[in-house]
Amino acid sequence: MFQHLGWRHEATQCFDAIPSQLTTIHGEPTIPWHGQRGLRKLWNVNGIDIDLTHNDSRSPLTIGIQVERFFADVEAYARTN
Repeated sequence: MFQHLGWRHEATQCFDAIPSQLTTIHGEPTIPWHGQRGLRKLWNVNGIDIDLTHNDSRSPLTIGIQVERFFADVEAYARTN
């Protein structure tokens, strides 16, 4: 009856594997917003921020990567120009 939803279950399993792998490699993530468990997790690895957001209603998974040193340079440039 629900075979058409099989792709969603498989996708969810794949998406769940990503934070699991990041946690295995880099340790427990920081959970923003006063420790609220849920959709967003952050890791900081050697000055690189990894921001994982799981929002099933719009986009299943978003992964943001930000190099702090580069971001600081861009921000400083933007303030002076």
